[in-house]
Amino acid sequence: MKSSGLQSIGLFLLALFLHAAHLHADEVDVTQPLRISQLMPREGLFSTLAVEPAIPNDFIALSKEGEIVYSDWVYWGPKEILKAYFQDPSSLSEPILRVKFTTDIKQRKYFSFDEKPLRDQVSSYLEKASFEFGRWGAYPYCRFSGWMDNSEGHLAYVGLNEDNGAVLLFHLIVPQKPESNAPALKLWKKFFQETKELPEPLFFKANGQELHIGYTIVDIVGRKIKVTAEKRKSDQKVQFTAIPQDQTVEFRFEKAFKTIMEVNWHHNKPLLKIKGTYIVDEGWVQYSMTTSVLIKEVDEFSSIPPKKNLFLHTL
Repeated sequence: MKSSGLQSIGLFLLALFLHAAHLHADEVDVTQPLRISQLMPREGLFSTLAVEPAIPNDFIALSKEGEIVYSDWVYWGPKEILKAYFQDPSSLSEPILRVKFTTDIKQRKYFSFDEKPLRDQVSSYLEKASFEFGRWGAYPYCRFSGWMDNSEGHLAYVGLNEDNGAVLLFHLIVPQKPESNAPALKLWKKFFQETKELPEPLFFKANGQELHIGYTIVDIVGRKIKVTAEKRKSDQKVQFTAIPQDQTVEFRFEKAFKTIMEVNWHHNKPLLKIKGTYIVDEGWVQYSMTTSVLIKEVDEFSSIPPKKNLFLHTL
């Protein structure tokens, strides 16, 4: 499995859209667990939504097959409701959501969809289709409803602003009872109107980079790598390392350069960008990306104990 993530231009261009974050970035604990990471674990994923989803607190993610793989439908709802639904779909007593990556469409430019071809495509299989276009911060969505086979469907595309055009398809599943329509539509409407993009530091974390002063915890398909950057006061040299949590990961360095933080969080603070490839399980995953590390000024470089697959370099 090979993938190339958004490079530095993508991640930080996305961050410039974090104007409506529900918390000021300085107030955020970057070590906190993220709800979206519980719903969309990074194990096996290169793309995710850096949002706080407006769904009930008891919603979890489950798959009919057991393993959560978003190439097929993954269901969001209360645990017992989902388990019963998997056994007998007619038992559904409250609305749930399901979501997967779709190959139906591609997002061809950052932050938006091409509306006309999308409308034409959906209208080709849904009668009386209605559309709503919006955005969760940087993430565009198209919510649409219509009739097919004498039943009304409620679906949505959400673009992930990835170079490969990755798009998620959401589907509202409504219990087969007339009285269920109103609460289902309320859930659906709230999901799109109240879901918010995460504030900057958590946005970075959801995309696999948890930034601290002096180090970044990188998450590649669930594997962790600590990437450090220190600047020595006496000669202004910068020492940086990539330290995998275990021997299944190695880092192949390409280049590094110093710059400044361009977003509101730690604005203008010195930043090191390190380009390279993270290799997992001897090549099962080869993930090229630019890692950002907030540089820590020190009197002397920290001592780095020898470790297999350790990368150490001085700039």
